[in-house]
Amino acid sequence: MAAVCRRARLDGLVDAHVCRHSSDAESSPSIRDIEGRLRINSATLHSHYRSKEHVLAALVLLGHQELHTRLQRALMASRGGPAEQLVALARAHVLAHAEYPLLALVANAELHALGSEAAAPALALREQSWQLLLAVLDEGVRCGEFTVADPLLAAAAIVSMGRQVAHWYGPRQPYTPTQIAEMKHRSLRAAVLISMTNPS
Repeated sequence: MAAVCRRARLDGLVDAHVCRHSSDAESSPSIRDIEGRLRINSATLHSHYRSKEHVLAALVLLGHQELHTRLQRALMASRGGPAEQLVALARAHVLAHAEYPLLALVANAELHALGSEAAAPALALREQSWQLLLAVLDEGVRCGEFTVADPLLAAAAIVSMGRQVAHWYGPRQPYTPTQIAEMKHRSLRAAVLISMTNPS
């Protein structure tokens, strides 16, 4: 948590507070919700950002940066073949959404509210993350480590699996983020992969 909050900065406003209060993820938060969580008023927030779009763009980019960094680290830390790499990516994706559900909801649900210029940096990171996942799926099929009916659909299912966690997970749930990631890992094997010769 400290790492993402330090990177956020955002002139000392959105920084640690959005991360720290990112637990009640019933619905996509509005700017008013964020102001309430930060205990600041609109005038204070907009004195640091020219418009609501600039606030949203900063949060959306932060969420995508955090996710992409986690995916890259998971891939680098995985020393096995594509099957192990796929599990590592899926696990990292779920953990990011379970540990920062509010930030994840903002990053995903509010992206459409941004203009093309404001959304461009986050969209570029989203595409890079997508390509990481597709490359592992394609390589796994190519070398025969596992069989996937359709790599594009498999990638979409993995992404959706992670994003949905942010809509319901919070501190009142009787599971840790790690437990959620493990349960989703088992669901991944059952729902997406037809067979895996290396199920680790």
